[in-house]
Amino acid sequence: MSSWEFLSEDQWPTLSGDSPEAFLLYKHSPRCPVSTWAKRALQSSQPLPWRLLEVDVVAQRSFSQELARRLDVQHESPQLILVVRGNAVANVSHDSVNGETIQHWAQTF
Repeated sequence: MSSWEFLSEDQWPTLSGDSPEAFLLYKHSPRCPVSTWAKRALQSSQPLPWRLLEVDVVAQRSFSQELARRLDVQHESPQLILVVRGNAVANVSHDSVNGETIQHWAQTF
């Protein structure tokens, strides 16, 4: 049960309220080799227990910064955030963006 999608600003209001859907938010920089490595690690970790929504921090810079503010999570890239009912319940960055982290979260949340 997983899907990988790109998150648009238009989708955010339906995901950030009282929606019971939990999802992973992946902040990716196409300019960063660490971010490229992290994306490959996530892609090889299929299937994921939650829907994964990707934000391109270069192309969607202002939206990415707004997400950091709304979720009260310092912006980093690459970054993986578990969002439940519109709130960040866990987040990691850089080398911790991987399938092992997701599996740990799946057992914890």
